[in-house]
Amino acid sequence: MAAHLWLLYADGIRAFSVHPDAASRERNFQAFMEDPEWLDLKERTEANGPLHEKIDIIYMNKAPFFQTE
Repeated sequence: MAAHLWLLYADGIRAFSVHPDAASRERNFQAFMEDPEWLDLKERTEANGPLHEKIDIIYMNKAPFFQTE
């Protein structure tokens, strides 16, 4: 299970997720992108064009606060 944090900014939305490993992050993201409820909502909200230009994925595993054992 991933933990999520959503932050709203004037120039967009930032979503942060914590996953136990890269493989589970990939599975979770793919499952979200294929979720029927998300696909329906995306289709309805983008009826007049996309709401975003791209999705940036940034891995923070080298951040100073990230601890590995």
